[in-house]
Amino acid sequence: MKQEDLFSAEKDTIELSGIDSIIKFTRFHPSKPDIFLDGLELAEDLRTDTGTILYTQGTQISSERISRLLQLRESNPNLSMVFKIKRSAKLIQKFRDEISDRLKQLFERRQGSKIFRDMLAIIGQNIESFVEQILSDENITLAIYKVKFICESAKSKRSFLFMDHAINVAIFSAAVASTEPYSSVVGSDKVKLTDLMKASLFHNYGSLLQIDVILDAPADERLNRYWEANRNGYFSLGGLKLNFDIMDSIRYLCEYYAGRKDFINKEEWSATMANIILVVDAFLQAEGGLFREPQPVRQVVDHLNVKAMEKEYNILAIQALTLGLSLQDIFDFYTELESLIKQCVNDAETPAAYPLTGFKSPTIFICKKNIVTCPHYEAGVKAVNLVKKMGELVPGEYKRCKLLTPKLLTFYKEHYGEIKETISDKK
Repeated sequence: MKQEDLFSAEKDTIELSGIDSIIKFTRFHPSKPDIFLDGLELAEDLRTDTGTILYTQGTQISSERISRLLQLRESNPNLSMVFKIKRSAKLIQKFRDEISDRLKQLFERRQGSKIFRDMLAIIGQNIESFVEQILSDENITLAIYKVKFICESAKSKRSFLFMDHAINVAIFSAAVASTEPYSSVVGSDKVKLTDLMKASLFHNYGSLLQIDVILDAPADERLNRYWEANRNGYFSLGGLKLNFDIMDSIRYLCEYYAGRKDFINKEEWSATMANIILVVDAFLQAEGGLFREPQPVRQVVDHLNVKAMEKEYNILAIQALTLGLSLQDIFDFYTELESLIKQCVNDAETPAAYPLTGFKSPTIFICKKNIVTCPHYEAGVKAVNLVKKMGELVPGEYKRCKLLTPKLLTFYKEHYGEIKETISDKK
């Protein structure tokens, strides 16, 4: 049975397949009666696969009744049944409370870290109202609870990290969108911020539905399986009736890892949401070690800035994250590189900072297009000979730019003390 089939929600019922599912759903434990989820009522007769009625419609599911079913299974290991639970306002509210409590826990945990504190404080006063608005939709609540249940039921203990990741992406995306660089785009628009959080919560929905399959794969295949599952699961969101902007933003994200990246330079709201979520997702994956060893925040942010220079990410989203985390020195450095590139007498696609591999490492500018007629093309000096692709640069020989290289070196000279201090901090 597929993981996503363990739990399904119809108009008036919640369906759970098998005794193990009802045990996990109710948190049944013989020695811990206080954690049992009370108030569940059968919407239909509980029958075995041969048609025998075990409990009739309207029966309350209790610890004692589950114990009897377990005893019955001991004598009949192949016993199979589907529990149809009546949906009720009280049950849905319990789901809301659990989801909301988890989000608050993760928010407070992150806000306890000094580097995240200021950025998350921007949305601190409104986070509860955002969550309340999102979970006011019963179908959204059920969809989130479904993946929560699947992750709790999964074989791997790491599975719940992926559910928490979706919640963290929602928190950080709202925070990034509330920073100064997005003031003219989002500002304090609560509708936009709520939509952004909804898109974030469902950006990896497809992978959460089959998290065991992904985590069972070899480590070097998991990330590709993860995004493949998200693409395949995109259409599972259709029943939630999310608005067009939210659905488009999730589609953009799914397509990004299939090589379609044209939305990076688009400015409509759906693309803006996708760009914010894409950057936040990449940041949290690396910082939290979702697929690889966790990396320091500064190192991750620096790497993302490099990727933005190589047009892999939206520059505004990267700048907002960098400034939001108060990494002003990193922001200043890459802003200076961008400014120098624009000073090229040909076009902004011609120069490249080299080697663009990490914080304050480029020492020269080279000519990507090798325009020998340019007055600043330093033909007489051997510059760079690449034997393998590096970012946008394909293998080959490149000459130095006499206009931009001295300006870059001047920048280094002016900020030498600051650079030295930063390097010492990193060590």
